[in-house]
Amino acid sequence: MTPDTFTTQPLRSRDQLEAWQEWYRPVFDVIPKNTQCEEFHAEVRIWRLGGLAMSRTTAPPLDVVRTKGHLRHDPVDHWIISYCARGAHSALTAGNVLEVPARVPYLWSLGQEFLHERTHVRPDSVHLGA
Repeated sequence: MTPDTFTTQPLRSRDQLEAWQEWYRPVFDVIPKNTQCEEFHAEVRIWRLGGLAMSRTTAPPLDVVRTKGHLRHDPVDHWIISYCARGAHSALTAGNVLEVPARVPYLWSLGQEFLHERTHVRPDSVHLGA
């Protein structure tokens, strides 16, 4: 099975972050932790299996934000099970803060606002939705 892949590697350094942000913009905003670095090497691979998808993402440290505006414009409400082999993850959603260390799976929803803060991570995720 061949995954759909998006990578910033072949792009000019100054265009990499913007391309990554555009890729995710319909679903959430991506905000880099290091704004001084010109390069932003990132890659996502997605395997689609009907109503199920699996993904593997590699990216520098960043914040991921899903707002009320995202919910109105892209009301996808999939549940996601993520597992990060390395890198810590902090999530603020529904007024709760969750600290997730590496190698601990966690469940989250695209059906609500959230702020995810990620160190250099490589999450493997299963997307459950129609």
